[in-house]
Amino acid sequence: MKKSFKYVEPSCSSCDGYKSLNYSTGRCEGGKKPRYFKKSDPKYKAPKWCPRRHITPIVRVYGFVDDNARRMYAMHQSSGSQISPLAHHYKLVFETYGFLNAGDFYKRASREPVEQMIECDFEYGYIVEIDDGLRPYFFHYKSCAEVENVFFSPPKSSETTGMSCERNTRKGELL
Repeated sequence: MKKSFKYVEPSCSSCDGYKSLNYSTGRCEGGKKPRYFKKSDPKYKAPKWCPRRHITPIVRVYGFVDDNARRMYAMHQSSGSQISPLAHHYKLVFETYGFLNAGDFYKRASREPVEQMIECDFEYGYIVEIDDGLRPYFFHYKSCAEVENVFFSPPKSSETTGMSCERNTRKGELL
C-alpha cells in the first residue's frame, strides 16, 4: 500500500527570521522591517503577510543536462532499480508562475496530463518543483499521469533555456 504524503505548510518557528520574545509573543525579522505577531495570526502556519511567502507559487521544471544523463536514467529504469535524482544530472529548463499549490498539483496529476497543467514539453525523468516561498516541493515525472514525491536539491546554476517569467514577488506585478 502506498503511503500518502501530507503537504503541511511549515510554521514560523522553523524559519530563520523568527524570534521568540517570551512564551506568547514572537517577532518576524525575515523582511525589511521587524513585525510582531498579533493574537489573530495563525499559530501553526505562516501568516498571510509573511515576507517569504510568494503570492503565486513558482513552478520550475528541471531537465537532463546532456544525453549521458538521459541514457543513465533510461538504463536504471529498464533494469527496474530505484534511483534518486542527483542535481548534477539536471538543469533548469522552464520556469513560470503557477496557480496550484503542491497538494493540488499532486492530486490533479493523477487525473490529467502534467503537460496540460504546466504547458511545457516533458520527458520521462524530469523534475517539477513547486515553490510557495516557504518550502519547495519536488515531483519526479514518471509518465503522463504519474508523478511521485522526491527529495531533490536543485542545481546551483539557474540558467533557463526555455521560457521564464519574472515578477516582484511581494506586489504580484510582472516585470
